[in-house]
Amino acid sequence: MVGVKLLVEYLNTAGYVHFEIDKWLSLLLIVVIFTVAYLRARRKGPVDDADPMADEASDLLKGKS
Repeated sequence: MVGVKLLVEYLNTAGYVHFEIDKWLSLLLIVVIFTVAYLRARRKGPVDDADPMADEASDLLKGKS
């Protein structure tokens, strides 16, 4: 979203496009994105830490074979 907004702003300043993305629309879209991400994370629940590779990596970092 930020990249698209910056691109449109640049193209507007350079004279290639003749419209702008309003600040209220940008803020609304950011709020919607954060809200959807938060609700999906709450619905999914906590992350399961039963990753066998994590234990192996931890052992390697500690110097255990």
